[in-house]
Amino acid sequence: MRNKKRKFTVFITFLGSSVIILQHWFLQNKLSVTATSRHAMAGKLAFNNEPQKHISNKDDLKLVLFYTPLFGKSPWPGLASDYNFTHWNHIPCGVQACRVSYNRRDLARSDAVIFHGRDLPSVMHMKQILKQKPPQQRWVYFMHESPKFTYYDPWLYNGYFNWTMSYRRDSDFVVPYRTYTRLEPDEAVRIQAENRDFAKGKDRLLIWMVSHCKGLREDYVRKLMKYIKVDVFGSCSRRFNQTETCPRSSAACDNKLKRYKFIFALENSYCVDYITEKYWYTPLDHDNVPIVLGGANYDDKIAIPGSFINILDFSSVESLANYLLYLDRNDTAYNEYFWWRRHFKPVLPESWTCQMCAALNNDALPSKVYNNIGEFWGERSNCGKNERRIQEFLGGLIEET
Repeated sequence: MRNKKRKFTVFITFLGSSVIILQHWFLQNKLSVTATSRHAMAGKLAFNNEPQKHISNKDDLKLVLFYTPLFGKSPWPGLASDYNFTHWNHIPCGVQACRVSYNRRDLARSDAVIFHGRDLPSVMHMKQILKQKPPQQRWVYFMHESPKFTYYDPWLYNGYFNWTMSYRRDSDFVVPYRTYTRLEPDEAVRIQAENRDFAKGKDRLLIWMVSHCKGLREDYVRKLMKYIKVDVFGSCSRRFNQTETCPRSSAACDNKLKRYKFIFALENSYCVDYITEKYWYTPLDHDNVPIVLGGANYDDKIAIPGSFINILDFSSVESLANYLLYLDRNDTAYNEYFWWRRHFKPVLPESWTCQMCAALNNDALPSKVYNNIGEFWGERSNCGKNERRIQEFLGGLIEET
């Protein structure tokens, strides 16, 4: 049964959470990024980010205007200066010929204008400023929440944007919550020599940290509770008559999380490529095996191979429960879910600011306009098909049990 459930590929998230993740991203993590993560998360634009000749004349630098705040914050966290935009972890971008502005008076002379999707101006306002747009200026649509939580109809903004920036792999600039890369040779030797037992010290089975209640996710967890113990933390815990707490970002909670073998990573919307901190941060930072459910396909280009259990691989709620109990009894089988740590590590992706600066300085890039931003970011086109499929699947499982 284990072989049937495991899919090894050898050698191959709401407002508060988003602000935290984006700040962490913008403030530049100190982990290195290599070709593995760059290849997995390469955007649609082709540009040369190799070191270029330094430009000292300020007027020759490409001007990037942050037209909107980021969740009401301006300057954007970690991007207040030209230095922040042209350096990644204090390492210069290959192309540094860019500077930034937060002054809307610079609109007409900017080379790129960035709009955060959740702080987007009204359509009337966009129509007015469109009159000032020079032909070669690029307007960039940036969104890190799923289309389900966009809160407006994206089709209203058809024809305004030239570039997209999101977690979607077909964006012009791909900004996932996290990605992964191969270990350096010395890291691999050290970790393999440790030969760590990831089952050791874990005396609890499964945890779910959740703040948005009701729906099929909750129904599924309730059915699973008929077979195994599930500890629920967060604002929804009282709905399960549970009162134990685990305050986020506290040392006590970190220590508690490390006692669990498994953690639910159930996304709140089932949209294309949408994998959030529910998979990328809490489980991987606390050595829990994530049990995932989402609209992404979880292939090796978007998730770490062999690192998770997918609910959609199981024919019934009971079969998942039995599999978790089997892993709980079998430390060897459980440790297989950490095989990837001998070869890979989670990292933040390459800086989109470096990519954008290189793209702006590439005169060979053709101009384009997203006349179908409603199709690209609409809830129905992004999430509808997956949502119906998962609802039917989960609904069938819940009815059967």
